[in-house]
Amino acid sequence: MSSPALPRRALPIGRLRTPSYSVQARPVANQWPLFHQALPSLRVNRSFTTSRQLKSDSAAPDTEPQEPGIDLPRMEKFVEQLQPELRSDQFRPRDLETKYLETILPKDKVAKMVETTASTAQLRRELDNIHRVYHLSKHIARDPLSVPLSLPRPWVSNFKVQIEDGRVSMNGIEIPNIWLRDNCQCSSCMHADTKQRLLDTFDISADVSITSHENTPDGIRLTWSDGHTSEYTNRFIGRSTAPAKKRVGNRIGLADSLTLWDSSIASFPPIIGYSHLASKKSESATAALKGLLSNIRRFGFSYIDGVPADPRTTKSLLERIAFIRTTHYGGFYDFTADLASKDTAYTNIALGAHTDNTYFSDPAGLQAFHLLSHTDGSGGASLLVDGFKIAQDLKAQDRDAYEILSLVMVHAHASGNQGISIQPYRGFPVLQHDLETGYLLQLRWNTSDRARIELPIDQVGKWYDAARKWDALVKKKENEYWEQLRPGRVLIFDNWRVMHGRSAFTGKRRICGGYINRDDWISKFKILRDGQESVLEHLATD
Repeated sequence: MSSPALPRRALPIGRLRTPSYSVQARPVANQWPLFHQALPSLRVNRSFTTSRQLKSDSAAPDTEPQEPGIDLPRMEKFVEQLQPELRSDQFRPRDLETKYLETILPKDKVAKMVETTASTAQLRRELDNIHRVYHLSKHIARDPLSVPLSLPRPWVSNFKVQIEDGRVSMNGIEIPNIWLRDNCQCSSCMHADTKQRLLDTFDISADVSITSHENTPDGIRLTWSDGHTSEYTNRFIGRSTAPAKKRVGNRIGLADSLTLWDSSIASFPPIIGYSHLASKKSESATAALKGLLSNIRRFGFSYIDGVPADPRTTKSLLERIAFIRTTHYGGFYDFTADLASKDTAYTNIALGAHTDNTYFSDPAGLQAFHLLSHTDGSGGASLLVDGFKIAQDLKAQDRDAYEILSLVMVHAHASGNQGISIQPYRGFPVLQHDLETGYLLQLRWNTSDRARIELPIDQVGKWYDAARKWDALVKKKENEYWEQLRPGRVLIFDNWRVMHGRSAFTGKRRICGGYINRDDWISKFKILRDGQESVLEHLATD
């Protein structure tokens, strides 16, 4: 009997080898569940080498037990008869399973097995999803997900450093010698100005030890087995053992307090006068810049009033904060509604509330708009929505929906311009939290730029259900703050927190503005609020 040429997709039925094809005769549970289920009922040969050299059931057992196979001559004949169907584009491997089993088992039993297998597969998918969510939740945040409304009070330790048996501890927490030696703050180990490490960490012996120690007025002095001497303050040691929520707030630049807002903020929007920022007195200008960034950190946005309506002054204002970010749109922008950059922002149509740059792995931190002119038309009111307030409302309304938007990865893209298709290196959730504390850090919401939802196709409905609830809150009138921009008033907002949009307009509008990186503006905010020395002091512990 000539051996038929078997399509590749029909190859999972055991170790059948002939000159022209090889078929897997050993059932695999995840690929061939019906065979796996039927195996105990089948009369099978216990071991074999090829279809021509079957061992008899009475043959002496092999040294190693053999898994049961299928009656290979019967299978060869069966496969040969099915050749027309196997070559069909509509053929499914499950059909081969079912048809073969119907030749050796009653049809009603096979039908029941098919039904049971389908139920089992569905259950397995649900269990896999539960495991996936559990696994993600363990790695996304150690603490419950939350919106941080205030900066935790500074950690104050009432304990002193203790040394026993060559080990340093505080409050019962032992601090490894390698970490202490690696974080020596002396000028030989750490550059005094840049706070960059000067020693090679991996030149330190893995079992470096303390040879002597003594107390100082503010902490301890240690002499190491490599001959080096280090000093550490009680404050430094204490912060290294502090709870994450007491430390992380400084690192991520939390405001002393966050104010969540709705449409009522129209009565008291945060505003800074440009004259203060442009003051020739450096102290006054610095204080005004600190006030501007504090407004943005607290409310998510701020206006600057009295700015000359020209691009040069606006650009100079943004550069007081940090460098202007360059993207595929360019750097500082000055545009009209001409669709020059192939994005709906460059049209006159209405735009719903969204965040920008969801298609970047690192979206811009700040965005600025300055309406320079609007002639021969009307409309174009600006919309702002506090994303952190929406997150807080959603969590109170439906915690499951909040967690789905915090766990499910969503992809995005920017593909409007010829020769460009920007996509981040992975998907990101709508709500992104700090890994240590569970604090909400970033919002990504732009349904126009959304691409794949990182869920099995039969489970994406859960994301849509959660996103629909989010969208309904975003579109509630009481959550929308509308304001008509005008020449002389610059709007700067936190793109990681505040969603923006606009109403449709007629006429010709000219707008300038730009993006600033998140890390850059948070750096300036922390330095102005806490001082350079304080920020650098906490690098190793925060």
